[in-house]
Amino acid sequence: MNVKAGNERQAVEYLLGELTEVEQARLEERFFHDPELSELLSEAEDDLIDQYVREELSGPERERFERHSLISERRREKVEFARALLQAEKATAAEGVYSQKPLSWWQAMLSALRAPRPALSYSLAAAALLFLLGGLWLFSEIRQLRREVAQMEADRQTRERQNDQLRDQTIEQRLRSDELAAQREKLEQELALLKEQAKLPDSEKRSALTPLAFILSPSSRGSEGPKKLILPSTAQAVRLQLNLNSGDDYRAYQIRLQTSSGKQIRSWNQLKASSARDVRAVFITVPAELLSSGVQYELTLSGVAGPNRLDDLGYYYFNLQKN
Repeated sequence: MNVKAGNERQAVEYLLGELTEVEQARLEERFFHDPELSELLSEAEDDLIDQYVREELSGPERERFERHSLISERRREKVEFARALLQAEKATAAEGVYSQKPLSWWQAMLSALRAPRPALSYSLAAAALLFLLGGLWLFSEIRQLRREVAQMEADRQTRERQNDQLRDQTIEQRLRSDELAAQREKLEQELALLKEQAKLPDSEKRSALTPLAFILSPSSRGSEGPKKLILPSTAQAVRLQLNLNSGDDYRAYQIRLQTSSGKQIRSWNQLKASSARDVRAVFITVPAELLSSGVQYELTLSGVAGPNRLDDLGYYYFNLQKN
């Protein structure tokens, strides 16, 4: 079956209501945008009406045509017009002018216009004028439908832009929520540390009030030995300064602490960088109870590049020794 024959068959199935709603909508869109297909649909409709008035359709096809196509007032008018032409054709045949080859209703109209009967010619001329006006009305309806389709497409694009804006706002709110959660976690840790320090004897409070601070620089994995950190047994926490490489500028950072064997200790999210002696760095406070003496630790620093994207920026190694 070639393309034209396939389109003609689809047009007939459309007019008989044999297509699904999805197929019908897809076909209507094609007819609205393709003048040739629109003309093909009009021709198929004319042929189907001609077969209907000549009672050449099968019982099921006739029933589907009446149920699906005759709900349109325009098609009912065309059917009445085709019946009138068929009656004129039969009248002409009774007078011996009927051709041996059956004519379609529009061919019969042209033949009747050329017949030497003034009254019939005038009637058919008036009917032809009405048919022309009906065609102009159909063209206007198709143009209106095209405008409605274009408006629907514009509305769809507007809704998509609104959905994109809502999605961006949701992502921004989620990032803000994560940042607030990280700040809350930090405050809770500091509060817990203060409570632990309050339990110490007065002689040990001074040394425990301020966490010991250590500075770590990034290094390639395994490029150099870990830095050795000595922590007094009375210290409740250790504060680590992780210096950033030049150009590592992100809105937020994430740090993961684990042992050299891969055991996860904890992580920090939504950290902000700050300057310390002209060096940009990220600071974390690690409770001493999480660290064991004689164990090698590894810190992984990542930059938050997007909602679901992290860029690894460097690794920091240290050995801990408690006195």
